[in-house]
Amino acid sequence: MTRIILSIGVLVLLVLGASSAAAQAGPVAPTNLRCPGPDLTYDPLTEQIVAAWENVVRYPITNDDQGPLGVALDTSCNLYVADSANHRVVKISATGDTLAQWGSDGRGVGQFHRPGAVALDSAGNIYVADSGNDRVVKLSPDGQVLMTWGKCTPGVQPCAPSPGDGPAEFFGPQGIAVDGGGNIYVTESVNNRVQKLSSSGQSLARWGTHGSGPGQFDSPWAVTVDGAGNLYVTDLNNNRVQKLSPSGDPLFQFGGTPGAGAAS
Repeated sequence: MTRIILSIGVLVLLVLGASSAAAQAGPVAPTNLRCPGPDLTYDPLTEQIVAAWENVVRYPITNDDQGPLGVALDTSCNLYVADSANHRVVKISATGDTLAQWGSDGRGVGQFHRPGAVALDSAGNIYVADSGNDRVVKLSPDGQVLMTWGKCTPGVQPCAPSPGDGPAEFFGPQGIAVDGGGNIYVTESVNNRVQKLSSSGQSLARWGTHGSGPGQFDSPWAVTVDGAGNLYVTDLNNNRVQKLSPSGDPLFQFGGTPGAGAAS
């Protein structure tokens, strides 16, 4: 039986703090953004893995399986993992202890099908891109379902997914992020767009069409937002990362050419 190991050494390295050697290697996160942990010796040439945890996912692999696809960090340094093949969200401590897990395969309340990403707001609420159900699910810090957005309506058994391209509808939601104001950003890999929602699920804006030009996407995947509200989107099939302004205007792109070189 083959196993997938969730290797998040680079992420842990960034948030746990760094030794003086690491500080010389590049920028270090501000003290108030670091998670407590031992001093680390970091060799930028070897990118040594600091920790790898196997207790998060453990299952036989098939050609259709996808392992852990998304990860988020809360203010207490706990990690939240979108464990796609097991149709759940797993909460683990910074030392790798499993604290909680929520979800099972299905379309009902509290269930997921192939969740692709997870994000948290400042209150600790959890947002899940429930990719296989074409919806977004909002959970409380203790995992209770608060809201569900999309045509796959909870409480209707069975909840049949019905992908759409309208406001607060989704087709292939794969990435999710939350900004400092509590707004939610969702990438839709099939609709080739980014959708901005309020904390209550109202659609505030939608950006993108299919293509390779500025502001267009071909299977957008992950998304994150900086302190100024700019968005960064991995544009999968265009082999690039796009930066958008808070109003969705394309600012510039990284990459665009397949390859393993710098910025490719």
